[in-house]
Amino acid sequence: MDRQGSKETSPYYDVKATGYIIIVFLLVAAGAKAKEISIGIVARGTNTEEKLTQSGALAAAKEQNSRGDNHVAIDWHVALSTPEAVLAIRDMARRKVDGIALAGYDEETLQTAIEVQRVNGIPVVACGGAGPLPGATAVLGTNNYACGQQLMEALAKEISNHGLIAIFGGDYPGNPYFGPRVHGAQDKAKDYPDIQIAAVTYAGPDPRDVAARMLNVSTAREGLGGWVMVVNWGLPSTTSYQSQPGPRVVTVDPGIEMGIRQLESRQLQALLVQDFYGWGRQSVLLLADKTLRPKEPENNFIPFGTTVVTHENVERFLETLREQLANE
Repeated sequence: MDRQGSKETSPYYDVKATGYIIIVFLLVAAGAKAKEISIGIVARGTNTEEKLTQSGALAAAKEQNSRGDNHVAIDWHVALSTPEAVLAIRDMARRKVDGIALAGYDEETLQTAIEVQRVNGIPVVACGGAGPLPGATAVLGTNNYACGQQLMEALAKEISNHGLIAIFGGDYPGNPYFGPRVHGAQDKAKDYPDIQIAAVTYAGPDPRDVAARMLNVSTAREGLGGWVMVVNWGLPSTTSYQSQPGPRVVTVDPGIEMGIRQLESRQLQALLVQDFYGWGRQSVLLLADKTLRPKEPENNFIPFGTTVVTHENVERFLETLREQLANE
């Protein structure tokens, strides 16, 4: 059968069909406008830690915008008090932002944000938590048990896997951040048969109290070779302590700048730094992309690791820090 004049082979039909396809494509492309997403972030300070979180958030927004799927705008608000943070969260809810991230928070701030999520349907991500939080979309924070293990590994390296050590456990054993770090350190110490834990001691965040506790333990335990500090709340600074080699000390922020100074002065041998930049970046990715959020609301904690900074790698760490802060 001669098919020269059929639709399937007609040059006229091909041009017409091609034109139709182009028109449809243009209509679809015109409708495929990037979705506008506004994410509000409430920070409880302006120090390096908050700046790193901000920089990570901005980096994630740039990443999303470069892909063209979404256009993410970051509404960054610094609140230096709880009432100011609460007002900022309520204002963001009034303006109907698409998501809220908390870069540091207290109980009242957190509960305000969770209430906004419940009433207004605005997802909330909390940065710096210790575990799952009912009512929030996600919680980003340090794996504190693994952090304690890392502290013990760092101290073991400093004392050549041998000696008598002590642990400073923060303010009280039940603290949800510090308790798991103590347990992680204790469990990891079992891998070093020549390391003995002489004491676990506690004190509040007053550096004078911390120094007094540590000096008392050091005096009572002759030959003490090292300290695991699950939080950097102040190191002994008396003349008698500084004039001697003293125990080796490893700790965790807060206070990146202070920790770096302590490293450089050899008062501190290792500093574990939490992933503030990663918290900011991941919070924006979670709020911009629903598929990345935890599937189980009751298991909404996303753990992050820490970076071990020592005399050997401090310059490299500072270079990374400068690169991360470039977005801020």
